[in-house]
Amino acid sequence: MEDQAPEFRVIDRRASAAAGREEESSSAEASPSQPTTDTSSSKSDEGMPSPEILLPLVALQMEVKQLAMALVGVFDAHAWRALGLHANPKTGQTEENLPAAQLAIDCMQFLLSKMEGDLPEQELRELRRRLTDLRLNYAARAK
Repeated sequence: MEDQAPEFRVIDRRASAAAGREEESSSAEASPSQPTTDTSSSKSDEGMPSPEILLPLVALQMEVKQLAMALVGVFDAHAWRALGLHANPKTGQTEENLPAAQLAIDCMQFLLSKMEGDLPEQELRELRRRLTDLRLNYAARAK
């Protein structure tokens, strides 16, 4: 009697998404009894969850002070983009949206006012300087 090892297929998940899709489709055609993987919108091409799902999960794990500091950075970046002084990372173009810039600046100011007692003096000074820079640039653009 001859022992035969069962056939198996090794799939390198590090390969490009296009190559992976081609290999999965060819293996699905070769053996229709095997389940296919569902590449839904909640997963990226590499099999990792999308940022839309990961970001809220990460935010839920953060302390409130850490989350507030992260939001200050987010509002800072959004304000610069809305002022048309930084390019939109998706398009590579600058776009001016003064109402959005004003909202981001106001949100940043509100968060800083709530955290003033909890921040070291040097960090608070730097954040106030960034806020002042945003306000001055907003005033120059709003003329």
